Amino acid sequence: MDENKIFCTNCGCPIEDQSTGVCPNCGTPILPPQDNNGNFDNTYNGYDNQNMYYDMPTNNPQPKKSNALAIIIAIVVILCGGCFGAMYTGVIDGAKFGIVNQQKALEKIDKYIKNSEYEKACNYALVVQRAKPKNRELLEELVVTINPVNSFKAYKMVENYANKVGEKNLDDTVKKWIEIGKTPVEIPYIEPNGGTYVYPPNVQMEFDATILGRGIFYTTDGSEPTEESNLYYNGVKIENDCQLKYFVINGVGEKSEVKTIDYEIDGELQKKVEDTLSQAENTLKDAVVGNEVGQCLQVSKDTLEQKIEWAKEKKSKSCAVYDGNLICTELQGAIDGLNESKLSDADRTSLKSAVEKANTTYKSNSNNNDVYSELSTLKTVIDDASTLLDKRNATQDELNAKARAVGSAVDKFNSAVELIKLDAKYQKFVGSYIYSTGNGGTHEENKYIYLTIDKVYKGKIYGDFTFDRSTYTSGYYTDSYGSPVITDDATWEERWSNENYFRDVSINNGKFTFDISGTCSYSSGYQETYTSNVTVDLTGPNPTVTLSNIGNGESYSIQLDRDY
Repeated sequence: MDENKIFCTNCGCPIEDQSTGVCPNCGTPILPPQDNNGNFDNTYNGYDNQNMYYDMPTNNPQPKKSNALAIIIAIVVILCGGCFGAMYTGVIDGAKFGIVNQQKALEKIDKYIKNSEYEKACNYALVVQRAKPKNRELLEELVVTINPVNSFKAYKMVENYANKVGEKNLDDTVKKWIEIGKTPVEIPYIEPNGGTYVYPPNVQMEFDATILGRGIFYTTDGSEPTEESNLYYNGVKIENDCQLKYFVINGVGEKSEVKTIDYEIDGELQKKVEDTLSQAENTLKDAVVGNEVGQCLQVSKDTLEQKIEWAKEKKSKSCAVYDGNLICTELQGAIDGLNESKLSDADRTSLKSAVEKANTTYKSNSNNNDVYSELSTLKTVIDDASTLLDKRNATQDELNAKARAVGSAVDKFNSAVELIKLDAKYQKFVGSYIYSTGNGGTHEENKYIYLTIDKVYKGKIYGDFTFDRSTYTSGYYTDSYGSPVITDDATWEERWSNENYFRDVSINNGKFTFDISGTCSYSSGYQETYTSNVTVDLTGPNPTVTLSNIGNGESYSIQLDRDY
């Protein structure tokens, strides 16, 4: 036997490469040589205390049977046990393998629902329920959780449970669930229920969530829906113009007829909304708040920002045509508001000066009730001008025009004040005045004039005037006693005025003028109308009346007496 030949003590395999210190077949450490008493020989200089064995008990050494398989089995057992433990504790999801940690499974379902992954929540709940098909407590937890999401899937779990435990073993609650599943189908409430929209809407279909078993199968390509079609969970996203078809099914498979709803997308209005929103965002981005030329107000910038956020939220929902137009209107209004708040480089000096002068005039006459109306008008002009001064984007033309308007309003107001002062001067003439020759004089002509001045207000006069004249052209004489005598063949003419009222007649240099109309009647029976001009002079103690064109172009100038 070769003294330098060593063999593994475990499997008997010859060790060719002794430098590794382990058996190449089974991995057992190699022991150093031993003497007859079983002591290790540490003097062997080739292995330096490495474990190795030199002699074999036979002349034909045979390797022992390997235990690699046992090691592999042990590893598999350990791994399987670890996996089982991990699945049971919920570290690894073992629902598909029938190993469920109830608490972890329900938490996972809740997480799906919170993330709006409703289909995943329902499908996973079915897997969990099938893993523990007879667990009544788990069933109720799952039904309560899934029914608000999809009552059709919730009822499937009830069916699975009933099939596993048998009808005789069902409690009253489960029996009630099964009966509810037989409730006849009803058409759900749908919002939006067809129509034209700016953006593809998310269609919601709702019915009584307390009724187990109801489900909706639908298509959006115009094809007829079946139970292999899409199952409704929480909204149907309409992508483009489409025809939505659906039917409702209950727990026992009873179906409604297929319903059809048409949806259209207004691409033109959608582009308008997007363009307006983009314009608003760019305007907001470029806006600088301040009181320098070109800078805007903070409130205008805030308003635009709020409108942008509102528009984004509005278009994310069922955005109908009305909503799209409203978005454009509101955004454009906010854009215009911000631009209008930008300070222009126009000179406001002239308008400021005009407003200051107008305010001084207004304040100095604020207690003058005689010019109340004029004060109100002046105040309106001042307020309009002040508004323009506050208008940050006012143009130079606007400012100049308004300055002229303010100046004109002040001049007009001052004129009204002067007229009020004149009223006091002519107020003494208010009353009635008369002139009459009587009917028994020595004249062939008799005159009667009556003037009433009712009111003098703001330089204008109001009243009425009456004139009457009779003239004898023949058959008139005075007897020896001085009394007038009219013969039977006397001829005459009479002129009288119609009732003539004068209103808003201006007083100029102490005089006012108006026209009267009247009728002229002759003894022959002929009549004609005439028009005469009347001027009243108020510069004397009593009014003096001048009438022109009274009978063949004649004129009269007569001072009247007050009629007390």
